[in-house]
Amino acid sequence: LKQRPTKKSAEEETSGSSPRAGSSTDERAPSSNPYVLRLFTMQMDGGRVEDTCLIVFAGGNYHGVRQSERSRSKEIKTAVLDGNFPPEDLNSLRAILDNTDLQKFAGPAMDRVIGEGLLTHLTIPRNGKVQQLTVWKAFNTYGWYAAQTMRANEEGAKLLRPFTEWIKTKLPRSQERDSTDPPNPKCLATP
Repeated sequence: LKQRPTKKSAEEETSGSSPRAGSSTDERAPSSNPYVLRLFTMQMDGGRVEDTCLIVFAGGNYHGVRQSERSRSKEIKTAVLDGNFPPEDLNSLRAILDNTDLQKFAGPAMDRVIGEGLLTHLTIPRNGKVQQLTVWKAFNTYGWYAAQTMRANEEGAKLLRPFTEWIKTKLPRSQERDSTDPPNPKCLATP
């Protein structure tokens, strides 16, 4: 008899606890609450750490949480962003995500930023599977190995540029509201 793999709960499947590097396609189907994308970023610079998550659902509604803190400080500032994209915005987002090169992207093996930098992890359900992309950018890069690794990752950063510009345009920080206890702080598909 062949042993069957154990089923994971919806929260385990969508928690994104430790994103894998580069791009991969997960064989699991998207959750019963379909989403267009989930985004996680971690930025470290100037003694500040900022974690951001965003989920955009198939119907156009979205939820984002940004948490930041300064080193040597126990205060965490949290901002929440909720809303609904009109159909034309959702269609333009899908057009960006459906870029053939983005669908094929396989980046370098990097799952954390050492020193100052920005790590971006994007999860996109595609045709019953889930594509996971990770790209990063180091701000203070020294040495031959670091320079080579940065060059290897530039392709992914260029591919994500239309997406990051779209996010900046459609979701300005001025729309965020402060929160001390945000709902769905990890932007799960099933909070």
